[in-house]
Amino acid sequence: MRVGNIVRVSSHPPDGVFYHLFSLYCSMHASKSELALIRSLSQKKYRETEDKFIVEGWRSVHDALHSSYKIDLAVVLQNHVEKNIHDELLDSFRELRIPVKEITEKELNQISETVHSQGIVAVARKRKFTIDDILGGKKHLIVMGEGIADPGNLGSIVRCCDWFGVDALLLSHGCVELHNEKVVRSSAGSFFHLSAVENVVLSDVLPRLKKQTFAIISTSGDASSEYTKIDPARKICLIFGSEAHGVSEEVRKTADLTVKIPKFGKADSLNVGVTCGIILAHLKMQSVLRH
Repeated sequence: MRVGNIVRVSSHPPDGVFYHLFSLYCSMHASKSELALIRSLSQKKYRETEDKFIVEGWRSVHDALHSSYKIDLAVVLQNHVEKNIHDELLDSFRELRIPVKEITEKELNQISETVHSQGIVAVARKRKFTIDDILGGKKHLIVMGEGIADPGNLGSIVRCCDWFGVDALLLSHGCVELHNEKVVRSSAGSFFHLSAVENVVLSDVLPRLKKQTFAIISTSGDASSEYTKIDPARKICLIFGSEAHGVSEEVRKTADLTVKIPKFGKADSLNVGVTCGIILAHLKMQSVLRH
């Protein structure tokens, strides 16, 4: 019921109705400074300065909201609010007292790189893990990326790691930035379920992993051993290189084993995200069979 400018809501509202007590947080239009902040976060230097990054799409924003990450602000297309689209998620913002501002289609196109935007963009704070965080706990399966430069490939690796329950992801110098919006987007929400450390110096970390009895497994298309030779009973660190250069010779010399996926067709190479998924699936299935 509306009395003057006040909305009174029953304590037991009918199912499916989204009441705009939420309007306390969503009635305002995004300010120029807020839009400028979001636009700036498309650049790495501002993500580093602000320690924040962009999350796009309802699925990814949902996963971010229900993770240990903190969200400062979300902007939503006006018609999504008016039509009560995704009202459960929007209501969660209200309950957590996270501001949600309305924007126009034109403004959304200016701040989102997604061609077919889903109508929501959020600003999240970075979480920073360290090598000590990773090595200090009980870890059995770690994935390491060396020189993964393509955001889509890294996003696929993040998604595979999440799907197969990898304990942590380590990324060397030369990898694309983890908080790049294309990486976050292509991970389809998995970004928020995984502990990851960037700018890892492999020559420092690999010896520490070996001391903790990890088997260091590198991957290469010209390896003599197939991935089925990996012992799933061991603690494992899997290393994947870029499609252009692969795992470096220095790292391969450090590895306990270098493996390949056998080729049966005519393709020149296999996408690194696909390679990651195949090997992780094998290891997980062998682990299940062992138990």
